[in-house]
Amino acid sequence: MASLTLCSSSRACAEPPVGVGEQDAARQGSALSIADLFQKTSPAVVKILVNGESHKGVATGSGFIVAWPTPDSCEVVTNYHVIRPGVGATIEFENGAIADVENVLVENDSADLALLAVRLRSKVSVHPSWPPDVRARMEEEASRESNPPPRRLIDVNAAARPPVGTRVIAIGSPKGMTNTLSDGLISGYRTQDAKKDWIQITNPIGPGSSGGPLLDETGTFVGVTTASFDDAQNLNFAVPASAVRTLLEEKRLPRALWKGSSIDAEERAVYREIFDEAFSKFCGSSDDLKNERERVDDYFNSVNLPPEVLAVGGMDQNRRFQKYWEELARMDDPFALVIRGCYDTNWGGPNWGGPLEKRMRDAIQSLKRTLQKTERFRFFVLYKIGEAEWYLADLTRRQVIPTQPADPKVYAQALEYLRMARTANPDFAPSFNLRAILLTEAGQYSEALTATKELLERVPGSAKAHTQRAELLAATGSTLDAIAAFERARNLDPHEFQAAYRLGQLYSQAGHHEKAIAAYNAAIGIVVPDPKSQPAEPNEAVRQASEAFHRASEAAHMVWQIRRFIGWEYIRLNRFEEALAMFEQALQSPGVDDDPRIRAALQQDVATCLQMRAGK
Repeated sequence: MASLTLCSSSRACAEPPVGVGEQDAARQGSALSIADLFQKTSPAVVKILVNGESHKGVATGSGFIVAWPTPDSCEVVTNYHVIRPGVGATIEFENGAIADVENVLVENDSADLALLAVRLRSKVSVHPSWPPDVRARMEEEASRESNPPPRRLIDVNAAARPPVGTRVIAIGSPKGMTNTLSDGLISGYRTQDAKKDWIQITNPIGPGSSGGPLLDETGTFVGVTTASFDDAQNLNFAVPASAVRTLLEEKRLPRALWKGSSIDAEERAVYREIFDEAFSKFCGSSDDLKNERERVDDYFNSVNLPPEVLAVGGMDQNRRFQKYWEELARMDDPFALVIRGCYDTNWGGPNWGGPLEKRMRDAIQSLKRTLQKTERFRFFVLYKIGEAEWYLADLTRRQVIPTQPADPKVYAQALEYLRMARTANPDFAPSFNLRAILLTEAGQYSEALTATKELLERVPGSAKAHTQRAELLAATGSTLDAIAAFERARNLDPHEFQAAYRLGQLYSQAGHHEKAIAAYNAAIGIVVPDPKSQPAEPNEAVRQASEAFHRASEAAHMVWQIRRFIGWEYIRLNRFEEALAMFEQALQSPGVDDDPRIRAALQQDVATCLQMRAGK
C-alpha cells in the first residue's frame, strides 16, 4: 500500500527587496526561460536545518522569504512538519550566509504551514585566546557573514490557480543539496477529508524539499511543495498559494521554536534572562563593556554551552564582570545571588565533582536570600532550591543504601519546593520533570507516571519526556506501551540514544529479534557516526576534539555491549555468520582492551557461536 511521505529532511526596509513575480515579465504574464526564472527566484529560497533536544540535526527542509521587515531580519514560509520536531533551527541562504530562527510567528498544523521570524547573525569577532577548534568554527561563520544574502522575496499574491497541465518548477534542498530545481506539470487538484486542498504535481520531490516554492513559467507563486508517495513515481503534492495567503493573514502569536519541545531549553531560557539582567547592570552605557559581553556570547554560543555555564564562563572570560558580580552578591543583589546559586548547583552537582555537600548548602543559602527580592523569578529560585535539596538528599541516601530506591521521606523537602515552584509557574516544565525523576527514584511509579503525563502536557514534543515516561511504563510491566513511547521519542529525535538502546532490549524481550537488531544498530549509529554522513571538519583540531568527545562519551563505551547483544539476536535467528561478525566487531570496540574480563566474555561468545553453528 502506498504511503504519503512528508519531504522534510511587503514591508518597509532600508533596501527594498526584489519580489519575484513583481517587477519582471511575470506582471505581464510573459513566460521566462527556466534559467532566468531560477536566477531571479533562487536567492529568495533557503535551506532550513533543524536541531532536536540532542543538539543534532533532526530535519532538513526548505523555505522561502516573503518579507524583509528590517535589513537584518526576514520572514520565511515553510512546512509545519519541517520545524515541528525542532528545538533550534538555522537558515542557510543560497550564497552560504547563515541566520537563526528567532520565533515561530504563525503555525497551522492542518495546513502544514508555518511562518518563521529569522535574524541574520551579527558580525563575529574571533579572539586569539579561544581554543583552535572554536576559532576555526567562528572564522568560518565570519567568512559567511561577510557576504550577506541579497534581499529577495517571493510574492505570494497570485489571484487564480493555474489549470491542470501548467508547467511548474520547484526549488528546494533535497538531501540537503541547496536550491535544486525540478521541472514538472500540475497533474491535478485533490481534496482530503473535504477540507484540505492539495496540488498534485509531477515534479520530483525528495526529502529536504518540503517547504520550497512552486512557481509557474511566469514566476507566479503557485504553492509550497510538501509530500510524495514513497512507492509511486511522479506522484507528489504541494499546498496551494491560497493557504499561504490565509496563513499570512492570521493573528501572530510568536513562540520560541523550543517551546513545548525541550525541557532543557526552557530552563536555559530563564538562565539567559537572569544573566542578561545581571550583565546589563554591569555594562551600563559603556560600548566597550557591551562589546566584551558580545565577545563572551560569541564564544559560548560557538561551543554550544548552556547559558548557566555561559554565566560562569562569562566570569572567567571577563574578570571585570566577575569582580562586579561578586560585589553585587555581597550586597544581596537578587540576580547576582541567583547566578551564584545556579553556579553552586550546576558546578557542584554529581556530574562536576567537588565538595558537593558544601556546594549545595551554599546554593540553598544564596537562593533563599532571593525569595523575597525577586517575584519575577520566584518560580525558578524555588525550582533550583528543590534541585539542590535533591542533590543533598541523594548524597545522604547513597552513602547509606546506594542501590535501593529511596524512602519517599528522603525527598520530602525537595518535593515541597518543587510543589511551590509549580504553583508559582504552572507552565514551567523543568519543575514537573524533576518531580517525576524524584518520584521515580523513590519507587513511587504510579505518582511518577502521573507526573510524566503532566510533563508531556507542557512539552509534548520532547523526546526526553517521552523516554522518561517509557522507562516508567517498562518498570511497571507495560511493555507494549513502553515500546510505543520509546518509538515516539525516536520519531521526535532520532539521536535519542536511550530510546534506541532500550527499544532494542524491549523488542528482544518481546521476541521481535529483527526489530531489536535495527534498534541496537540505531543506538550504535548515534554514538559512532558514519564518517561518510558527517560534514568535513574545518581543520585537524576540530577532528581531534570530535574524536576525543566520542571516546569520552559514556554511551560510546557501551558499544561493545550493544554489539554483543546484536550478536545474540543473530544467534536466536540462526544467523551464525552474522553473529560471529558482530562479536568480532565487539572485540574491536572501545574499552575492550582495557578490561580482560570483557575480552574473555566476548571470546567465549565466539566459541559458543561456533559450537552452535557446528551442531546445527
